[in-house]
Amino acid sequence: IGENYKIGDFGTAIWNNSAEPIGTLDYAAPEIMLKEQYNSSIDIWAVGCIAFELYVGYPPFFNENREITIKKIINCEYEHILIQDEGLANLIGKMLQKKGEKRITARETRSIPLSNNSKLSKSNYE
Repeated sequence: IGENYKIGDFGTAIWNNSAEPIGTLDYAAPEIMLKEQYNSSIDIWAVGCIAFELYVGYPPFFNENREITIKKIINCEYEHILIQDEGLANLIGKMLQKKGEKRITARETRSIPLSNNSKLSKSNYE
């Protein structure tokens, strides 16, 4: 407790001369897939994807077919019902908003209550 942690994606630690985005496709926000302007809200999207994966066991937009994965990301199509914890489902839902300006901010995430039995609740890590 009291320590700072940083999450890095070493999938982006490569040199890429192509026009294709680099990094982990499963965590890329719709605006990246659509080659639109983006801001730091893409990080909230990525954390929402990671939270979903930690709870469910696989990324929210996963598909063996890369093109289907991209389509699911662009359309924000994932199975909300897989998250049984209401507080966690609410938090992830606010993180995985299709439009960046509608996503919750990092500061706002602190006000979202998680239930005590949530797999990702703070008490599990104290």
